[in-house]
Amino acid sequence: MAIKSDIHLRDALSTAGHIHGNTSDLFAEDLTETTDWKQFADSWNDMPVDDYMADRGRYRHRRFAEFRQTENAHDIEELATTTYRQSKDYNHLNGGIDRHYSSIEPRIKRNTAFRSILGRFHALIPQAHESGTWLIQVFQNRIYARTGELGKPTPEGMHRDGVDFVLSLLINRNNVVGGESGTYCGITDRELSQVTLKRPGDYIFLDDRRMKHAVRPITPAVATMPGYRDVLIAMFTAQT
Repeated sequence: MAIKSDIHLRDALSTAGHIHGNTSDLFAEDLTETTDWKQFADSWNDMPVDDYMADRGRYRHRRFAEFRQTENAHDIEELATTTYRQSKDYNHLNGGIDRHYSSIEPRIKRNTAFRSILGRFHALIPQAHESGTWLIQVFQNRIYARTGELGKPTPEGMHRDGVDFVLSLLINRNNVVGGESGTYCGITDRELSQVTLKRPGDYIFLDDRRMKHAVRPITPAVATMPGYRDVLIAMFTAQT
């Protein structure tokens, strides 16, 4: 598959406010076929449960970390914090409190596939070189679907995250149906696109200042077995 140019993707992101595709469009080597990706993807099998769900759900398991990317840096600097906070203006369900999560494992923070993903999508931001420093907040999310309990990738519903750009990257889907991702006009709430991330490496990258987004619940494809949906979320915010 031909590698899409940064100029083409930046223009599409600037015009439409969102793009979607697969990482095979972005790297000369299929990232999902590498040993580094396998180690990266396998780490989703060790996600602690999210104890901050105001709906009392036990379906979300996650880890969190923050990084700093500077314009001229060849690498991404890891930050020490594992505390995450959103205003209730953006997250009416779980916002308004400090949430303390287990950190992404050190070996994953150093993983080449992981760092390549962050660097590649940072490079697609149209204004990447206008702000010298970007904060990157990263979640590893596993959403379980079980008989009698819906798995809700976005339990807060249609929303913004209060950042500049948001990446949703599929790592794996196992025994689930549903999980369609919708992108909406930030002013009118009109649906602009709906896609289902199906293959490892499928992604949506959107301008959070202009767009809202939501993901429909997932249910088990085979009711007698649990299913899950693994996603990397990376949120980019320009630092002034």
